[in-house]
Amino acid sequence: MNYTAMLLLAVVCLLFPTTTIKTITDAPFRAFYVVQHTQKDLICLAKNIYFEARGEELTGKVAVAQVTLNRVLHASSFEKTICKVVYSKDQFSWTNNSKHVINDLARWEESLKVAQGVLAGKLFIENFDALYFHAQYVKPQWQKTKQYLIKIGNHIFYTE
Repeated sequence: MNYTAMLLLAVVCLLFPTTTIKTITDAPFRAFYVVQHTQKDLICLAKNIYFEARGEELTGKVAVAQVTLNRVLHASSFEKTICKVVYSKDQFSWTNNSKHVINDLARWEESLKVAQGVLAGKLFIENFDALYFHAQYVKPQWQKTKQYLIKIGNHIFYTE
């Protein structure tokens, strides 16, 4: 394991001592989620994690990140870049309100670390092909047309 991977794993273990997330060292890793991205895409993914799941455990944060990347990887149905997926009209409720401000720096840094870990293929939930989610207190119409996958924290996840 290289120094950077060890450091990331140590930080994740300190921030999130109990988790069911797979952390893979040098090889194999989850190459499926290693998508081409810019620094701007990294920030967009971190913002999506922050605004959708900042109060969740690590598993919930990774799940939100994976939904975002699953959509990028299903570009025939969604947008082709992380930022375009995040800011697509009516896809993530926080983007409908321009007043969202990052005011919890500790949770922002957690969100950045999770985004980096997922994009590096080092943090992921095995066999997690969710494309949709909503908070458990919301009852969107579209949920009737999707297949329930799992509840993680305060979110319910679905596939096509």
